[in-house]
Amino acid sequence: MVLTKKMVPHEFEWTEEAQDAMELLKHLAAMAIPVRSLDYELARNVQLPDQRDNELGLVTVHVDSLIIGVRWMIAQHLTDAEYPIVFSSITFNEHEACYSQLKLELYGVFRALKAECHRLHNIHFRLTINAGFLAQMMTSPDLPNTVMMHWIMYIQLFMFEVNHTLGTAHRIPDGLSHWPCMANDSDYSDGDVDIEDSIKLV
Repeated sequence: MVLTKKMVPHEFEWTEEAQDAMELLKHLAAMAIPVRSLDYELARNVQLPDQRDNELGLVTVHVDSLIIGVRWMIAQHLTDAEYPIVFSSITFNEHEACYSQLKLELYGVFRALKAECHRLHNIHFRLTINAGFLAQMMTSPDLPNTVMMHWIMYIQLFMFEVNHTLGTAHRIPDGLSHWPCMANDSDYSDGDVDIEDSIKLV
């Protein structure tokens, strides 16, 4: 039915099915975990993994990449649950989409951290990824590829621990990474890295 068309009173009917749908919508809205602002005071008190008793204040960055682009979610552990802080994404251009899977995953982490450096500055966070090989690459790099080494050098400017998780448990960033490109998505790439400038920022 066209919503802009004026209806006579008897044409509109609120059915039992419509009421059930409305009740379900209200229930889901009431139960949804709300997006919070990042609590920097708690985040800056987080200790290294072998020194902390709990995860209160710990910020987690969940990243996943496909040829479409990189998608990520930032969350924080508060007193009663882990709350989402931000959901975001970057669409890869035609050249970036042709990277190998290994290079694509590393590039996705680099782009996500570069985009969120203002939030992750001077805090220890947990980087959650579903590509196990990235953990070794980022902590003990030994790559002949100069460009990839520059990405890793930038990534290592941050203070983080790596958590490898199975794809089945990586549902939010994985789901975001399957979202297709839209007609108005920008193909601008901010993939350059200047380590000297980054040190000043991070």
